[in-house]
Parts: sequence; C-alpha cells; structure tokens
Amino acid sequence: MKTVQDLRETFGDIDIYLFDQLLKGTYSNCEMVLDAGCGMGRNLMYFLKNGCQTYGIDNPAEAITQLQEIAEQFSGVVAKDNFQVSKVDRLPFEMKNLI
Repeated sequence: MKTVQDLRETFGDIDIYLFDQLLKGTYSNCEMVLDAGCGMGRNLMYFLKNGCQTYGIDNPAEAITQLQEIAEQFSGVVAKDNFQVSKVDRLPFEMKNLI
C-alpha cells in the first residue's frame, strides 16, 4: 500500500481535481500540456516527471522564474521557452506546436 509520502513523490502537491482526473485516466495518452495560470507549476510536476511536453504561462515573473529553475532538472525541457510570463489572451507559443 502506498503511503502519503509515496503519493507525494509520484504526484507532488497537485490539486485534488487534477488528481481525480488522473485517477479516471483523463490524461492517460497525454503527450502535451499547457497550464494557463501555472504559478510555480505544482500541477505540472506529474507531467514533467512523466515526460510530457509541458508548457506554462502566468503573470508573476517570480513564479515563472522558480518554475523554470525546477523544470531545468527534467531532460528535454527548455524551461525558458516552455514557461513564460504571459496573459492567456496573448499566448507566447506557436499554436501549431501545441495542437
């Protein structure tokens, strides 16, 4: 049986709503994620750990800087390109790469 610590190591401190969707298999075949309003990325850690192509935007530059530093640990992630300060209505990513 998994302990709370085992679950935290696997999923991080994600929102209960995301945890519910993961359990239901909603993201089983997910290869790419965009988190608009990602903050410091607590809901992105699971996807980063599992090799998803992960992107995030938010307004506080400090949060994005911290997320970029954390994301550098994961292979294949170009943090300065994948996580940027932006508003939702002005996505800094080329949409053809995200669809």
